Amino acid sequence: MAKLRIKLNEILDNKGITQKQLKQMIDNKHFNGQDKFRTATISEIYNNQRKTLTKEHLEIIFDTLELDNINELIEMTDD
Repeated sequence: MAKLRIKLNEILDNKGITQKQLKQMIDNKHFNGQDKFRTATISEIYNNQRKTLTKEHLEIIFDTLELDNINELIEMTDD
């Protein structure tokens, strides 16, 4: 069965950004610096352990990392 894989770990590694830095970037850009986006959410997405993803999560991460194409962030695998 095909599975959705989030490539956040690859993106952050390529950009030299830590999960903690991403959380700070998200909070600053989307929540006026307030502590709103959960660190655990980023960790679960980074490690492909998150069972559910919201459209909002994907949009916020996509926008914060200034990606050009959603395929940079997600892919389907045959695992």
